[in-house]
Amino acid sequence: MTALSATAPTAGPGVALAHGIHYAIVAAGIVGILALLLPQLHARLVGPRQHRDRAPRDLHEARVLRLRAEIASGALGTAVRVRPHTVQTLQSLAPEPLLPFPARTLLPAAFVASTAAAGVHAAMAPSHLEHETAPGLFFLAAAAFQVAWAAGLVLGASRRALLAGVVANAVFVGLWAVTRTVGLPGLEPEVVGPWDLACVAWELVVVVAGLRLLGSGARCGRLASWHRWDGRVAGFAVGSAAVLAALSLSGFSG
Repeated sequence: MTALSATAPTAGPGVALAHGIHYAIVAAGIVGILALLLPQLHARLVGPRQHRDRAPRDLHEARVLRLRAEIASGALGTAVRVRPHTVQTLQSLAPEPLLPFPARTLLPAAFVASTAAAGVHAAMAPSHLEHETAPGLFFLAAAAFQVAWAAGLVLGASRRALLAGVVANAVFVGLWAVTRTVGLPGLEPEVVGPWDLACVAWELVVVVAGLRLLGSGARCGRLASWHRWDGRVAGFAVGSAAVLAALSLSGFSG
């Protein structure tokens, strides 16, 4: 009781910050799921009819609609000469080039996993802060680091930043293994639960993806827009957000 009463007054701001980080990540994950799924559903339901009924929104869409009309009428196949502006039109309609494997797969996977792991650490911080300040502050610091590291990938992934992420998450995984097997000095081993299993899984993804990025020698640059990610990574992002939301609503403790 003495330790609890001594730490409770100072834990208030930290608890609020931890809850804010956690629920912000959960909300962003839900928004991400909607951003990934709703446009595809909308295109399937009303896309073709919408394109027929309304005027084109810009020059690019006007060219697309004109080419579709020419193809449907058979006029496109009757063209003999290829004019320069036609070549430019076709080039403008070409899809974006496929990103290299590290940029479309490894980098976004590390981004998603680091953000999800930060959500777990933020969710666990309040309960620890209410009992012992040091562990709670560690969880809060871990969440802040993982969020900041993921945000750094959006701006640009340097080799030094990748290495820092690999080392930090490897340390987190090592500490988790110690606390679940032999325990820290003066503390009994903790019980394994769904929160920490999910967190460790995401941290391992960061470690593996970071090591592969460092080993590839490729210059990844900034994180690509989500629509250019590999489909498997997009599914991983949706699944991670769903797992984090489910854990938040489940009532499971860490």
